[in-house]
Amino acid sequence: MFNVYALSEMDGQDQNPQNVIRPDGSQNNEQPINSPDSPQNGVQTIATKDNNKRKSVKKWVLLLVLPLVLLIIVALLQIIVHFVLAKSSIDAGVGVNTATTSSISTTVLTMISFIVGSVSVIALVPSPLWIVFLVRDLKGNARTKTTAVVLAVFFGLFSWLYTYEKNGNKFWINLGLCVITVGYWSPVAWLWAVIDNANKPNDFYTHYDSLATTVA
Repeated sequence: MFNVYALSEMDGQDQNPQNVIRPDGSQNNEQPINSPDSPQNGVQTIATKDNNKRKSVKKWVLLLVLPLVLLIIVALLQIIVHFVLAKSSIDAGVGVNTATTSSISTTVLTMISFIVGSVSVIALVPSPLWIVFLVRDLKGNARTKTTAVVLAVFFGLFSWLYTYEKNGNKFWINLGLCVITVGYWSPVAWLWAVIDNANKPNDFYTHYDSLATTVA
């Protein structure tokens, strides 16, 4: 009897194990390892989906680091203005041309320092937002009560952004009251955020991914 199974194994022409006929005439019905329906491939698919839930945090890191880098640049410019240029003027002696050049350079660098410094300070104002967003996106849709309470202690009403899908209304209400009262509502908002996050059960954070789809 012609051995189809042995011939296929020797020649390596049949790449699909399901089509291989055994010597006894039966067909190999084993599920290929790389098949989409195989259990191993299913585990890989689930892992891929979990990884896709993790959001990129590069933009939040950039928003936090860039203002600090600009402030360092401003400090270096001020060092150049007050020490390098001043020392150069003294070493060159007092002269009209030297004084004029030094004055222009000092003015230009001072203006650049002022502009860069102002932008850096303005960019640092919303830093609590970037920190909360950074912490929120580090583990995708996962939430923990400890993280929520710590964020509330340090950032007050901004901690509600950590669970924005459920607490977004509280964030906007307190932010509006802080603006209307010119900041006098801030202590109340801080205390509210701490108590609210601390009183929530652990299940709220453990199952937050599914709870976030319900009405707050």
